[in-house]
Amino acid sequence: MLPPPESAYISMYSGRPPTGSLANRPPGRPANAAPPPAHSSHGRQPMVTTPAMPLRNSSLTGAPRTARPTTIARGPFGSTAGNLPIATNERPMTQHGLGGLKTGVQGPGRLVQDRTYFQTELRRRITLITAEITKLHAEAALIDKENANADALEKRADGLAEELRDLQGQLADLNTLIDRQAAGVHLPDVEDEQSLLKERNTRESRVLDELFAERQEKEAALKQVETLVNEERKKAEAHVEGMDPESRREYRHIKEEAANLSISLQKQQADLDELTRRGAQLESELGQDPLKQRAVKLRAKLAHLQSKRAELESTIKTNNNPPAMDKSLLLHKVKQDNQDIAAMERRIAELEEKRLRVLSEMEKYTDNPARSSCTDLGGDKSAKYEELVKRDKEMQTYLDSYDGKWKEVVDKNNTAEKRIVTLLDRLKNLAGRMGGSASSPHLSTDDVVENTVQGLSKERDRKTAELDKVLQMESKLASEMAILAEKLGTMNADLRKFANVDAIKREAEQTRKRRMAERERLKSQICEVQQDIPRLSEELEAQKAVLNQNETHLQLSALESRVKSVQEEESQLSEWILQRLSESDYTAIKKDVLILVDEINGQLVKMMSIPRVS
Repeated sequence: MLPPPESAYISMYSGRPPTGSLANRPPGRPANAAPPPAHSSHGRQPMVTTPAMPLRNSSLTGAPRTARPTTIARGPFGSTAGNLPIATNERPMTQHGLGGLKTGVQGPGRLVQDRTYFQTELRRRITLITAEITKLHAEAALIDKENANADALEKRADGLAEELRDLQGQLADLNTLIDRQAAGVHLPDVEDEQSLLKERNTRESRVLDELFAERQEKEAALKQVETLVNEERKKAEAHVEGMDPESRREYRHIKEEAANLSISLQKQQADLDELTRRGAQLESELGQDPLKQRAVKLRAKLAHLQSKRAELESTIKTNNNPPAMDKSLLLHKVKQDNQDIAAMERRIAELEEKRLRVLSEMEKYTDNPARSSCTDLGGDKSAKYEELVKRDKEMQTYLDSYDGKWKEVVDKNNTAEKRIVTLLDRLKNLAGRMGGSASSPHLSTDDVVENTVQGLSKERDRKTAELDKVLQMESKLASEMAILAEKLGTMNADLRKFANVDAIKREAEQTRKRRMAERERLKSQICEVQQDIPRLSEELEAQKAVLNQNETHLQLSALESRVKSVQEEESQLSEWILQRLSESDYTAIKKDVLILVDEINGQLVKMMSIPRVS
């Protein structure tokens, strides 16, 4: 068997540099040093250099001429030992040994990227990723720890701030007490004032709770009314949809006109509010300037006189009568005016008599409710009506006598104040006359005056509280009176309505007939619609069949399904990306935590800078 040709050896080793070249030498070894006995860079076994044997003619033996001469075989001038017929042009040689064809410039990585290379690269990347994950976990744990500390600090800061507010309130109270005592106010008086203020706060808080409950009730009633209005609106819309096209068109036209009128009304209302505000502003300016008020009055008087003058001039121009006739006309007009005045007075007297008669009938009804016309309604309604009338009379009596009582209380208060002033003057004069005896604690003028002022202050506070109660009672009575009047009107309307049973029956019969007619009409419409349903179904099926046979429709359907699937995938990918971004983004949390830490530190610095109260 013949050995492989020389080209096979060349192709086998042409992919790497020669063994003796500078490429395989370490940087610390000189160029003329001995070659390393280690292995090659590609993991293959090193080539062992053996002593050169005497070679035969290659043409006779067919031996490959791939081995370079050994060091022993070389002569002093680089020739081989012996006269061997070696053709040097058949094999490229270098000064360092056997060399093949020149290869391209090698890159920084390995030339052979086999399984081991990729496993090593994968392990290196996994190590880097694991280190990064460990780093992120450590940072997350640190952030959680900082968050826990921030929450604890925030709670502590809130507690300290609340305690600080309490202490500030107590300090303000103590400062006020010290100021009052420095001003000469005794401690029992301060305690009395504190009890009065506490009672007033309790009363106002109770009133506030009542107002809040009333507001909630009104809001609930308003929501209920809005619900009813929405239901009625829906019913009206359904009724409109059931009308014929002409009526529906007219209804929509009227609705548009109503909307336009509402818009114009709102605009005019805004203009009116602006004019009212401007008028109030001008009136306030006039009220502050008496000269302008006088000018306005004179201008109004002048306008009235000018109108009267114009009227007289027009009368003179239209009536070119002699003075005697004018006098007779004037007398006739005066007589006519007197007759009109007398007729009006008679009418007023008749109305007054009628009012008294109605009042007497009401009193009679109140005294004897069993003989009234409302006894048919039952004892419960009669008792309620009687109670309402009784409360109405009580409130009316109270309101009629309120002005007199108010004047009486004011007069008593003024008399008491005058008497107190007189007594104070007398006490002052007596203290001045007594002179040196003012040092006695029983006759000290300052103590007497101070005690008197304190007593008057207490009495004034008590009277003010009573006045507030009276005013609250008055407003409450007025509101209850309005509510009772409204309820009374509603009950009277219901009584009049239910008293006429025949009218209610006629209305119910008309409503029933109208509903029956509408029912028959709807039945006929249902029959017509049921007759049209098969025809419309056939048309729909035919259209579906035509669409199913259309290639464009099929392509559009396929594209729509594809677009939907792509959109779903896109949304899923977007959600996944956003989730990963939100998991890895902690910049906002870090910023918030730093801001909170700065705020808490600032608050702590402020709290520490406040001097302690000894």
